[in-house]
Amino acid sequence: MRRLFLLALVAIGVYGQSIGDLVVFAQPFGATITTAKISPVGPCTATNVCTGFPTGSGILNKSQSGHLLVIYIPTAVADVSPLQIRIEASFTCPDPPICTAGQWFPFSDDIVEAKFVSGSGTNVGAIGVTKANGAFPYYRINSLAGVPGSAAMTVRYSGFPFPIGSASIGPGGEVIINFGTPQQRVITFVIGDDTNVISTGDVLRYPTANFACTINKAMVSGNPSGSITVDIWKRAGAIPTNANKISASAPVTLSASQLNQNSPLTGWTTAVAVGDVFGASVATAATVTSALVQIWCSP
Repeated sequence: MRRLFLLALVAIGVYGQSIGDLVVFAQPFGATITTAKISPVGPCTATNVCTGFPTGSGILNKSQSGHLLVIYIPTAVADVSPLQIRIEASFTCPDPPICTAGQWFPFSDDIVEAKFVSGSGTNVGAIGVTKANGAFPYYRINSLAGVPGSAAMTVRYSGFPFPIGSASIGPGGEVIINFGTPQQRVITFVIGDDTNVISTGDVLRYPTANFACTINKAMVSGNPSGSITVDIWKRAGAIPTNANKISASAPVTLSASQLNQNSPLTGWTTAVAVGDVFGASVATAATVTSALVQIWCSP
């Protein structure tokens, strides 16, 4: 997971410094427009469509696949609505740089409200955010209606070389961006010889986790159709035993079937640390000659 924390007033930007999975942007976005609606810093049409920024053209197409739009209304003392502000895209621009004749279509969800944010007793205004993913030849910002009360508004856009999973406003006015879905991890046990019914006891396989995560799902499949229950063990930096059972009274369970994709985790110890060693022990088995047990977890 990549999460990007931006102070909405001062830390929104077009360049970044990568620190592991954390990307921090700390300069103004390339497109900043401050007027009663969305009026010119770059060319805008009478319907408040702004395609020109200080460069005099539309939003630059640098093959960005993730798009972020943030609006800021500094004079707001409460939530501001209704709004209808969005990112639009087009395959054509027959009349650059304004591109009014292009076939434009919505490319993001509309910002319909700017949420009021206050910090340390000081009014910092109202902020709204939306995102979009995908690559097109032309982009623009479109405000389909003016801001209630004709309040001044700043619009900031930035493109990213990777898709944005989600974008939201935090309680302190920070823009929180999640780049994609957290990567799932899996600890796997292959049990049995495909010939004999699986025996009970320690399966004698001890995979080590080289990641920290939280267990969120247990699955088991078996062949042929039958029943099996498997206790899961875990120990920090050493081979686990029954004394290190983390599955409580809810072993991974297959009951007269070949697949269970959601074995209950009731009472489980779910926290996993780097260096934890897993083990498995078959408590009961009938008919099944081979089984695959998967313990899934997320960062």
